[in-house]
Amino acid sequence: MPRINSEYREDAKRKILTAAIIVGETKGLETVTLEEISQRVGVTKSALYAYFENRDALMRELVVEVFSRFQSDVRDAFTDDPTLPVMLERLGNVLFAGQIHYASLFAQITKLNIASDPLLQKILQDLSQGSDIIMEQISHMQKEGRIPKKGDADEIGMTIIALAIGIRVISSFRGLDEERVLQMWKNAAQLIVSHPSKGT
Repeated sequence: MPRINSEYREDAKRKILTAAIIVGETKGLETVTLEEISQRVGVTKSALYAYFENRDALMRELVVEVFSRFQSDVRDAFTDDPTLPVMLERLGNVLFAGQIHYASLFAQITKLNIASDPLLQKILQDLSQGSDIIMEQISHMQKEGRIPKKGDADEIGMTIIALAIGIRVISSFRGLDEERVLQMWKNAAQLIVSHPSKGT
């Protein structure tokens, strides 16, 4: 069997993962199969086994890819130290209106049977350690006096992400349009960041 060039391999894996993310977003992560992905990418199912041992391995890497892309997009959104309204606008666009709708995927990832996959649990714990970009930005804004200092930056950051996931789940049941969902999240996130409770 010929050795696959490492650059080609990484590019091919990224295309496979992008196809899986699109299927997960549009049809649901539970519908992601190697058959459908192979059809979307235009390769045989057996060719996918050169990249992923099985569906579980594909789903693990999909979760890693979603979190990695999210971190990168958030980092890009905060590069110029934006004001609170601009920060929430950009973060809302990343979560709801960007190339990938992260809030939708995060809501689905919470339904995956992570408890039965110790490797995926470990991966998610490691990723969460590195996903503190939002909390760091909030902490920085607190130190500069641009937002109230009484709230805990980690709790505020986690709350506004959890809010996005929750609104996404409820909106899917209610059939709310994307623009309304984004505006609801921005309004609530503004209140959480600007007027944190003593417990937050």
